[in-house]
Amino acid sequence: LALADELARSGDPDGAAYFRAVAARDRPDLPPGEWREHFAAEMALAARHSGTRFGRLARRADAGGYTDRRGFPELACFDGDLVLDGDAGIGNLANSRGWPWGGRLRVSLMSRLSPAAVLKRLLPLPLLADVFELELALVKLPPAAAAALGAAPALGHLRELHLSRTATTAAAVKALVESPLAAHLRALSVQTDGAGLAVLAGAAALANVRALRVAGNKFATKDWAKLGNSPHLAAVRSLDLARTPIDGGAMAALAATPLVARLESLTLDEVADPDAALAALAASPNAGNLRVLSCRGGRSVGP
Repeated sequence: LALADELARSGDPDGAAYFRAVAARDRPDLPPGEWREHFAAEMALAARHSGTRFGRLARRADAGGYTDRRGFPELACFDGDLVLDGDAGIGNLANSRGWPWGGRLRVSLMSRLSPAAVLKRLLPLPLLADVFELELALVKLPPAAAAALGAAPALGHLRELHLSRTATTAAAVKALVESPLAAHLRALSVQTDGAGLAVLAGAAALANVRALRVAGNKFATKDWAKLGNSPHLAAVRSLDLARTPIDGGAMAALAATPLVARLESLTLDEVADPDAALAALAASPNAGNLRVLSCRGGRSVGP
């Protein structure tokens, strides 16, 4: 509502009305049926300007979604959207002004373009000036591409970077955490291995990260202990380890660390051995600050 008031004062009545509708539909005391009215108003206000903000991707911006936490618009695109039809330009997003209030952008690799080629097309886009949360699903991120991503001037204001569906080697993680981008991040998701986990643990630039997600399946018990004992991750309050090979031994090592003692939220969905992991967590005195614990399902994790 404070943002809505500021937008109204600055001459953006539609922006103000949009965020008031978002706040109204999220009220805990909302009468039955009223949520749909506020949501309809919210969608209508977003659609009113999407043609000028998103150009040829307006239809996708209209259809798809909002971040759960803030109600900010989200736009998902594929790497093919970064290439004009029959042309080698930077594509359908090139004439997009994006969101006047900030938004979330997801880019998924769906063609034979390399991750480096996708970033070459993506990073010059003016749209990035309005993106505060970026998710890349590029299959893999080589070190050189990671360095280019971290050094991109357009991402200097980015607060959240999600690479949980992009395989990132230890060298690529190192390039990211040593880049100018790292110090600005408040949330980070990476898919890596034990060596990459060690790089995260030693990254002083991640001191402001409050939400960390780790994906991958090549971790040893010692890797979790190293992560949990990192002096640089003292701000982390939310840890997501979904679909990792967490078992009782790994959780016991992690739960004995200061990181877990500070956590308010822990996600263990579909880990290798959820029963043993929960038993180890319950046995630790460090779990007392947890307010949210998710542990849905289980799966077999390969070597």
